Amino acid sequence: MRLAAELDECDETTSSTSSSTSKSTSTTPVAGAGKRLFSSVLRHHGLSWTPVVLSSGPVWRGFDPFVDLINKNRAPRASHSSTPEQHAAALGGQLEAALALVPSSDLDDLFLSNSSSLRGEAVALVGSDAMGTPDALRTLEACSREAEARGFSLAFETHRGRVLGNPWDALDLIRESAATRPGGTLPSLCLDASHWTAACEAIPGERAELDLAVERVAAKLCTRVHLRVGDCQGAQVAVPWSEQDKEATRGFKKWWRAVAEAAVSKKLPVLSATPEFGPWPYHRRAPFLGENDGKEQKTPSVEELDDWAAETMRGIFEEVVAGGGGGEGGNGGGAGA
Repeated sequence: MRLAAELDECDETTSSTSSSTSKSTSTTPVAGAGKRLFSSVLRHHGLSWTPVVLSSGPVWRGFDPFVDLINKNRAPRASHSSTPEQHAAALGGQLEAALALVPSSDLDDLFLSNSSSLRGEAVALVGSDAMGTPDALRTLEACSREAEARGFSLAFETHRGRVLGNPWDALDLIRESAATRPGGTLPSLCLDASHWTAACEAIPGERAELDLAVERVAAKLCTRVHLRVGDCQGAQVAVPWSEQDKEATRGFKKWWRAVAEAAVSKKLPVLSATPEFGPWPYHRRAPFLGENDGKEQKTPSVEELDDWAAETMRGIFEEVVAGGGGGEGGNGGGAGA
């Protein structure tokens, strides 16, 4: 088993790249003839690619994820009030756009997958938190069918505003989904627990049912984990190693360890880990109190935060693989610790 370190440019991007042997770099997809350049860059750096697809999404700073990058046409799109079938069609359009970015000769080589029978796995943000259970379930299943028709499996992200945006709805949907799948198979997840702490207004250890949802259910279904520490008022703390954020950070390390332990236990070929500290509006720039001297210090950069997240998870993963148990991993007091 290996740990694939991935890097997303921000939560609203449409791709991430991964490498198991070196620090990864993000690559922005290029339309038209540029797809061969995109493919060659991946090969040159020994990277595989994980598309991040949405069944609906905002137009953010002029970026519209529902425009066909190749033909410059508007692709199928959905909104929070759309039907499950409309959400699935929109997600299918995003997968088509992802496939169009890679030459057909490279389709079976460049995508990261845990299955020998599928081309790759995509991270999927699907549906709306306004959906009732029947529509949310239909959305999960319809999106899965769209992916399978194109040779993909989906890792559904636990993201705010989506059908898995809080643990209570997520657990119900996971149970219902298993009941409708052949052999009772459970859906794969991309766990970003920072969204759940914000939705529940609790950090790890403050609500037992939240800890149980993460450690006993979500962690066991993870093929991917997004590395960002959140708290009860937001999806990203300012400085995870600071005195004021230490309790949240300690809890998130425990959750990330549960993910690593579950992956090793079930012999998952690849566990993908994406440092996800992002820029504004996630990045909090207020000064914070130093851990030891109480003096105000400047907030670290996004790059320093993501380096810290990567090194922390790498340390946790290595301890778990080595059978170290018990420790928290990545205990340093600054970026890159």
